[in-house]
Amino acid sequence: MKGSLSIIINQFKSSVTRWANNNHHGYFVWQGRFYEKIIRSEKEFLNIRKYIHENPLKWNDDEYYKV
Repeated sequence: MKGSLSIIINQFKSSVTRWANNNHHGYFVWQGRFYEKIIRSEKEFLNIRKYIHENPLKWNDDEYYKV
C-alpha cells in the first residue's frame, strides 16, 4: 500500500544505504535480527528506555559473550 509505514521505512533505509555507498562509507548494511516498533504510550517509552539503559549491564551473562 502506497504510503504505508513499511514502505516509508524501506525507502528511508534504501536512501541511507545509497547515500553511504555514494559517499565512500565502506560496506554499509543495516543490523539484522531486530524489528521496528512504533511507541504508542509514555509507559511503553519508559519501559524501552529502561531496557536500553540496563541491557549492557547483562552482557557478561549473555550466551554470545566471549572473553
